[in-house]
Amino acid sequence: DKSYRQELGRQQFYEAQYECATEMEEILGETEGVAFQDSVEELWIAMQELCKEPDSIVTRSSFIQTAVSFIERAETVYTQIKEYQLSLNSNIRNNVDRINEIADEIKRLNGEIQKYEASGMEHANDYRDQRNLLLDELGGLGDISYKEQANGVVTVLFENQMLVSEDLV
Repeated sequence: DKSYRQELGRQQFYEAQYECATEMEEILGETEGVAFQDSVEELWIAMQELCKEPDSIVTRSSFIQTAVSFIERAETVYTQIKEYQLSLNSNIRNNVDRINEIADEIKRLNGEIQKYEASGMEHANDYRDQRNLLLDELGGLGDISYKEQANGVVTVLFENQMLVSEDLV
């Protein structure tokens, strides 16, 4: 279970990195053919031509058109990156809320397990299964480590920070 949860966390990390890189490539036009880099290069070439012939009206006009095109493209890229950042922020907020819900539920299940198994006569297998599923899900949201105490309570570290202890979330 520990290995599975660790690898699941790694997989989710690399998938998030891949999604982010893919989105940025799409925003910058790397996958659509008209790359933002092309706009920068066109502006650079137009500036070089303007330096060669600063008095030419045709060269100045060409530079102005290229500069306007570059600014429009830059504004579009900026807007798309800003929207993507808002989307990422929303996803992070949702993940944090889910992590907190999971932590609260693990603490509740710890109490149930401890209560049922205190006598040593019963096993709280259903509660343990529920808690294991929550630990699996939590492992997909970040790096976790956990340890089960002798009384059945699981303490959980999330990204090396205490998330669930015996008495606190």
